[in-house]
Amino acid sequence: MKQASKFTQRMLGAAIAAAMFNLAGCGSADNPDKGSPQSYSVAGVVVDGYVAGGLVYWDTNEDGILNSWEPRAFTDKDGYYSRSKPDADGVSVDYCRADASAAEAKHCLRVGRLSDDAVLRVQGGIDLSTGEPFVGSMSLRTSIGPNPSVQVPVISPITSLLTYLPQERHAEVLARLGLQPGDEAQDYLNAPGGVDRDALRVALQLHKINSLLQQQAGLHFGVFGEEPDLPANPSFLVYRSMADATWEPGFIGWVDTGLIDGYVRDTARYAFDDYLPDLFIAANLLRMDRDDDPIVIPPFTLDLDRLVPRAANVANLVEIATGLIGSGDIGGGDPGKQARAAQKLVDLLLKKIENGELDEAGIDNLLALAGTDSADRTALLDNLADENSDISELVEDDFSDPAQVLAKSVAPTDLDVFTGPGAFEIAGSKMRLSGKEDKPAKGKRSSVDAAFFFEGEPGATQGNLTMCITYAENEYDPEAGSDDLTNARFKGTWQVLDGLNLSTVQMRVSIAQGDFSLLVKSVGAASGKPQYRFNFEGDLRKFDPVSVGNSGQTARVAIDQLTTGINGTTVPQSSADCAAQMD
Repeated sequence: MKQASKFTQRMLGAAIAAAMFNLAGCGSADNPDKGSPQSYSVAGVVVDGYVAGGLVYWDTNEDGILNSWEPRAFTDKDGYYSRSKPDADGVSVDYCRADASAAEAKHCLRVGRLSDDAVLRVQGGIDLSTGEPFVGSMSLRTSIGPNPSVQVPVISPITSLLTYLPQERHAEVLARLGLQPGDEAQDYLNAPGGVDRDALRVALQLHKINSLLQQQAGLHFGVFGEEPDLPANPSFLVYRSMADATWEPGFIGWVDTGLIDGYVRDTARYAFDDYLPDLFIAANLLRMDRDDDPIVIPPFTLDLDRLVPRAANVANLVEIATGLIGSGDIGGGDPGKQARAAQKLVDLLLKKIENGELDEAGIDNLLALAGTDSADRTALLDNLADENSDISELVEDDFSDPAQVLAKSVAPTDLDVFTGPGAFEIAGSKMRLSGKEDKPAKGKRSSVDAAFFFEGEPGATQGNLTMCITYAENEYDPEAGSDDLTNARFKGTWQVLDGLNLSTVQMRVSIAQGDFSLLVKSVGAASGKPQYRFNFEGDLRKFDPVSVGNSGQTARVAIDQLTTGINGTTVPQSSADCAAQMD
């Protein structure tokens, strides 16, 4: 049986997940078409918030899977690919030019042929509005011509819906969503006059409803991102289902969000009754041809009676939060900061919904606070408007005490800056993380030890990454060792995100069909010692040099400047080198 691709990815996923949040071979973005005799660059920007480090690719067969032959590139620190964000004089850097550096070339999307019907997709990366990993995927149906477009093409939730609708229906559907033709093509965070509230509202409503449904599918099936014959996530199928639901007689938009219930039910029916079953059938036919074991699909039951009202809650909260943009003193009156606050507040609600039925009271309390015009709501949004604030401390809060909520939402101070004058230079440094979890009552004892080597000269803001990981899944269970790793070495890339105050480093590793995006965030200091959070696939855990919690879980973080510089004798080149470094 041919299980190597799945096994390798499962090992890496388990190890990174353990290192990043359970306890707190490698790919690349090289373009398959780069260097071909005749090729064309394709430029654009990815906007949910701006998505940095996202993987953009031309899905040539529209299967939602990043295949080995498909051109791809990473978005830069501002969410752009092939050309950088224009400066104040309108000048941008061409990442596809002949003398581009290796670091710049990673952002170049180059294709080997033209097309009048191409689907570009993006997955992974960091949403710069929230400072958290972008979960899901988005798409744009476009043409690829020999000359660059005058207007920078935008990939967004709005274009993701329109990807699956014929051109002649675009104006009608946009109108029912409260938009005008052409709104889908603009960067709604940087529109003429500032943030386009209506376009942001629609984009957030679309993608957050998509997130709710794809999260339910991911939790139930547990195979997306692990099986090479399946997409990394089912988001594109949910968007296709959302487009199909616009054909239903009941779809008349959601200017009145009470109309959203029927739309969500129709979307779920298309996704879970039609597209997902067809996807698994097709994947198993491929596996049958290769004599592989089939993917076992459990019967699916979706609690729509709980999910649909919560989708309406999300849509309502988007309406409220975006309606405050451009007015009041939130974020000093800056519409960009107000948009950030709106996105963080909606993401907070989503995370609480994903926590399950045990958090229903907390969800209702959050909705009550957010839905009431009060000093507490204004203060909360003002805190969330700060680029250094994050919502991780609030996810478990029941929102019964507004004073406690406000205290947890305040952005940390004394942040480590990872590049620049007086900074802790992450380039040319290594970070060591270790942790263990010992819960005999639950029959679980896991451990991880990891070292991250950030290659580059002092002052660099991006470079190559080497990771060494030793991981034991469960020492109490002899059958659980299939995912254990000993001194495993993986390669990737890193970049400092200046859109997040230079206090966040993104790390990325691509392997098989998986694309892993990790963050290390400085979150201030406690008792004079620096604290960091690691973020993997949307989950944040804090590490500091002392024991954390009282549940048998301990963790430590040590960051050491490399005294001998980055060279072949310092950065591990093999598993044996990793073993020496991990002593």
